[in-house]
Amino acid sequence: MRSALAWSYAALNAVAEWAAWLPLPGQGKVARSMRARRDALRPFREFAATRRDPARPLLWIHAPSVGEGLQARPVIQLLRERRPDVQLVYTHFSPSAERFAKGLDADLAAYLPFDRARNAEAMLDALRPTALVYSKLDVWPVLTAAAAARGVRVGMISATLASGSGRRGTLASALLRDAYAAMHAVGAIDPDDADRLAALGVRRERIRITGDTRYDQ
Repeated sequence: MRSALAWSYAALNAVAEWAAWLPLPGQGKVARSMRARRDALRPFREFAATRRDPARPLLWIHAPSVGEGLQARPVIQLLRERRPDVQLVYTHFSPSAERFAKGLDADLAAYLPFDRARNAEAMLDALRPTALVYSKLDVWPVLTAAAAARGVRVGMISATLASGSGRRGTLASALLRDAYAAMHAVGAIDPDDADRLAALGVRRERIRITGDTRYDQ
């Protein structure tokens, strides 16, 4: 079943990437999100050509929207204070987070392309990250697998999973289990979240209770 799900997921992302080139009028979230992905790899390639310093470690943080970005912001601020040597890349998915992302102290802030193998490999080639960290829960299975295969450390901050989350369903759980199992370190908000994340595939010994970073603001 997992291989069939992976194929369906890949097909869905391929269709979405093709659909991004359709003329979508207006300024709604869907239209803005699709238009932003017509050349979504360009910012990564430009960063690689002009600003990426291979002698410095790079942390890549992904937060899909503003809420997850608010949880990532205190971590970014602390990173800048304690590790000024680290380059930082911040990606988001929702167009509502575009303005928020531009206000962060990141070396690159950009939309995350659709979760396809060729996109993941292109971004990893460009960024050469030391670590990839997801804020809250939005784990991308193809990107995670590609990063882990290259030895990139993968983790989560302020990880939380509601008891009624659709990710606990049979299909979603099967699709995402390998991605959760690939996590090197997970900071869960509370013990109940830790238990639910472990049930999804995160290794218990790699989970710590760290609280919700949005309160650190």
